[in-house]
Amino acid sequence: MPTSTALLPPLANLSAISREGNLKTGMALSPGRMMRFAAIGFEFAWPMVAGAIIGHYLDLYFHTDPWLTLVMFLLGVFIGFYRLIQELALFQRENRES
Repeated sequence: MPTSTALLPPLANLSAISREGNLKTGMALSPGRMMRFAAIGFEFAWPMVAGAIIGHYLDLYFHTDPWLTLVMFLLGVFIGFYRLIQELALFQRENRES
């Protein structure tokens, strides 16, 4: 099956990014900062997964399928977005101070 590269973004600025060490936003991309960005992804996703799993088992126990799964998943979505907004606000504050 042939692959197409027509949908890939142009790499014209790749050398400029690697020379400058940042993405032209003024924010340094140190390994510690990149690890924190990766951790935000997990911190965003785990409440949704945990909510769905807990809701599923509560549905099995109370025989309310699928309502508790849905409610717990949506609660996980809310918590995930809340934590995401908190972490991004912290990043913004840290970026302004440095």
